[in-house]
Formats: sequence, C-alpha cells, structure tokens
Amino acid sequence: MAFEFLRIEARADGNYYVPQPSGRPPLDFKLGSESGSELVFLNPGHGDHLKRIIYRREGDDGVSARIEGEDGGRAFAADFPYRRAPNNAASRCGAVK
Repeated sequence: MAFEFLRIEARADGNYYVPQPSGRPPLDFKLGSESGSELVFLNPGHGDHLKRIIYRREGDDGVSARIEGEDGGRAFAADFPYRRAPNNAASRCGAVK
C-alpha cells in the first residue's frame, strides 16, 4: 500500500510543495512558475529522482499532475489525470438521498 502526506507551505523565500511519500523524509519543491492554468514546482538539486511536479487545469472539471525526473540517469515522466466526481455520487459514509 502506498500513501503520501503532502503540504504546501508559504515561506519567506517562496511557496513550496512538500511531499512525504510512504512516510519517508519530506522533499522540498519550490514554486518555479505559475500561470492561470499551471503550477510548476522544482527541485533541481534532488540527485536522482523527482525534479519537477506540474499541475495543469484541464477544463472546468479536471486537473492533471505530471512528475518528471531521472532514475539511474534515465529521464522519466508520469501523468496522473483527475476528474471531478458528479455531485450526486454516493459518499463512502453512506448513500446520498
């Protein structure tokens, strides 16, 4: 089972995306650029794995996340699309009436 604790922090030198995947120590990704539909967080000093995390708005009901980095010196990227659930969806606590 995988999990990730995540926080976004406002610091004196900028905004940071700080993930802790599977309970490992936190990593700092500083907000490098932003537009009306995209946020790019950077950690170029992270030796051999994640270097960029990108969030993009996809229309009115979606967002996509992309991670980019290196693994053993080879570049990699992975995309994660997310969509808003319908308002009438049953909750996990019980059915919507």
